Amino acid sequence: MPKVNQIVTLLNERLADNKLAGHLYQRGTLYGLAVQERKEVDRDTQNDYLIPVVYAGGKGTDVTIDNSNTFQIYHRIVSVGYNPSKDFNMQDSIYQMVAIVFYDKERIKIDADDLSYLIRCDIDKPLTKAELGTSNLASVSSVVTGANLNSYQVMNSEFTNSAYKLESNGTLFSINYTLKVTSQATCINCTDCD
Repeated sequence: MPKVNQIVTLLNERLADNKLAGHLYQRGTLYGLAVQERKEVDRDTQNDYLIPVVYAGGKGTDVTIDNSNTFQIYHRIVSVGYNPSKDFNMQDSIYQMVAIVFYDKERIKIDADDLSYLIRCDIDKPLTKAELGTSNLASVSSVVTGANLNSYQVMNSEFTNSAYKLESNGTLFSINYTLKVTSQATCINCTDCD
């Protein structure tokens, strides 16, 4: 299985080095691959809600929106598909992804559609051979398929039943994208497999 977490890290590095390299974004955080986990909100009512968690080194970090950040982004896998390859030695994996973006519109004075376009410019292109390094991945292409700029809808889908509320200066949106990962049909380099 391709290491999607490493691919997301490469996309974040590209964003940090290019479109988000400006001083306005320096107080922000670019998180890696998150999963949604259930968390209990109230022991009396037994209400549960979902929170995004990023795992690194076996430790989970809650990446729920932090209003003290000027900017924050994390990624999630929505679904995975597999396509047969013409070359039996290769395999294609198709990942439907979402990037969840939060920013403080009072500190970063840009409209959500303009910021989503800036992010799209760096996500919406293949990773180069230099970026892939020795990963044994033949190619990784990334295509942005859309964005949801409605903060309320994104909030409800990401933080189900959450007691958390988006502050008035906060903007939340999502960018949907597809990763097409072509790798060798045999096992790829994976130090974590043993």
